Amino acid sequence: MRTVVGSSTANASRYDPKAIPLAWREIDTPKTYKKLTIGILAEDPEYPLQPPVRRSLEEAVSRLLSAEHLLVRLPHDAANSGAGLGGRLSFQYYSILSSPDVKPLDQVLGEPLVTSLAKGVHPFTGGFPVDPALDLPQRLHALTMARDAYAAAWHALWREYELDVVLAPGAATTAVPHDSYGVPVYTCMWNLIDYPAGIIPFEKASKDVDSNPQKAVGPFEPDYNPDATNGAPCAIQVVAPRLQDEECLQAMRIIDKVLKNPDFF
Repeated sequence: MRTVVGSSTANASRYDPKAIPLAWREIDTPKTYKKLTIGILAEDPEYPLQPPVRRSLEEAVSRLLSAEHLLVRLPHDAANSGAGLGGRLSFQYYSILSSPDVKPLDQVLGEPLVTSLAKGVHPFTGGFPVDPALDLPQRLHALTMARDAYAAAWHALWREYELDVVLAPGAATTAVPHDSYGVPVYTCMWNLIDYPAGIIPFEKASKDVDSNPQKAVGPFEPDYNPDATNGAPCAIQVVAPRLQDEECLQAMRIIDKVLKNPDFF
């Protein structure tokens, strides 16, 4: 990123009118090891984490605490900042100008839809946050207001707890058996409000440690099968506020060092 964004000859805004013309910022790194204030994203009851994902996140929390970082358990606020709300708002934005029904795709493609798409997994659990019966201008206005309120709720959380970054699961599941995917609420929520985020591989699913099967809560999410996902890689997600890509990468570097060698610090 430093090479691409920081080079005057490779500045993306010279070639892409949508790119933000900001130079790469060098983040001052203290001579001593920097301690972070990290918010832990609350698990959304609509999209509960599968056992290996929950275990990997909690192990990351434990190691970061041992390295003397400050960790804050963020409250789950479904009505204002929940992952499920972010997912529903994201999907309604993405789909507002498209067909409300994906079934005609099989006629266009000339072959049956894969199982997960044929289920009609959207608009996520809980329905549309904005009345789909509104005409298009009214829906766009209502969605913009709802997105701005969602962004304001997250901005307030960052300020209230003086956070550097948020630690979250990359998804509710690990890699799943073919054609059994669910919906990506834990990532598209950040796309909605334009917060940079990155994934750090950490831990693996184990049928011995994570031995209890788990039925999915929502009708479209995959069940957890210990045998089917045994050995699948897990990961954590690190999120920073809007336009703080450099801070996000710096925090990822610090967190990754702790996870790889928890006794070093």
